[in-house]
Amino acid sequence: MNFNVEHDSDRFFEDVEDMVIEWEAGDDFVIVVGKQKPRVTQEYSTSSKHLKTVERSQAVNQIIPNKLWGISAEKGLGAVTQELGIYQGGFDDDGAFPQWDGGIATLSRTSYDLNDVTTVRLDYFYGENDPESNGVRDYDHIVSLGSTNEFDGWDLTTD
Repeated sequence: MNFNVEHDSDRFFEDVEDMVIEWEAGDDFVIVVGKQKPRVTQEYSTSSKHLKTVERSQAVNQIIPNKLWGISAEKGLGAVTQELGIYQGGFDDDGAFPQWDGGIATLSRTSYDLNDVTTVRLDYFYGENDPESNGVRDYDHIVSLGSTNEFDGWDLTTD
């Protein structure tokens, strides 16, 4: 939560940044419910605490949606990992809680461990272009093909 430090309202918080319940429902199966990042592109799905650059790229800042309220599920199937998510496309201006007339957004993220050091990934995000949506940008479809390579202490991530 982002706390209200200016004391301009009766609430102790200004809005909700992240609020999730994560459940490990079994081996390689995770369900996440709440306000979260739709994990489209490796850059956006990586925490800013772990980025090697000063800030996110302009492309990510331009097209990627805000953190949205929804549910996502991820299942590992050997070398393949599949993630599916459905999100509410908008939130109110009073605390950033879900706004139920803001359309929906969906995510499909498939990754494949090519070998011990390389994972390839295909992300697809669909955001319903609803005029009431303030969480999803004006892009109906976002596709990202990328890879992550880790070898001898070096990492290379592409999107």
